[in-house]
Amino acid sequence: MKKLQCTVCGGSMVMDIDGEFATCEYCGMKFDRRTVKQIVEGIHGYADLVKNAETFLGISDYSKARKVFEDITDKYPDKARGWWGLAESETENFQRFDLLGSVQIHYDRALKFASDDERALITSIFNEYYNRQKILDSQREEARQARQRISTKINELDKSASELNTKLNGLSSDGKLLGCVELNNIVHNSDVN
Repeated sequence: MKKLQCTVCGGSMVMDIDGEFATCEYCGMKFDRRTVKQIVEGIHGYADLVKNAETFLGISDYSKARKVFEDITDKYPDKARGWWGLAESETENFQRFDLLGSVQIHYDRALKFASDDERALITSIFNEYYNRQKILDSQREEARQARQRISTKINELDKSASELNTKLNGLSSDGKLLGCVELNNIVHNSDVN
């Protein structure tokens, strides 16, 4: 458990007997109960929330991680970790690639409040995610085009088979079955035409 420290000088603070005030043992500064609560929440609240959110990320419980990161951004909107955590949890640790717009928003907000070291790390991770997303988009488009080409070819083959069937039905008008040689000639002639 961290000690309650004076926000003025960093000295240790002690609560008075009735719990109404805390006094710094070093500089003598007094803080009322409301201020002490804010100091305590600042020490334990943020750190505990981040620890919980990261634990949920670590066990792949992305839904719970997201809820905690949302709580962090509500209570501490000036902390980059909360915004970046939303990007991590929404993308399931950057393994889902259909959320680029949402990730971009969280990335921009995280950068706004990040330290230089955090900014470098966040930018590196985001750029890798962005590049993988673009590759995946390109592969999806190539697959869509391939499916379209295959569908077109199947339609062409269906049409050819239907035309061939019509020709075969027309040649056998006398009710006799055509032999293999005759069928081969019909198919060959159909390919030539």
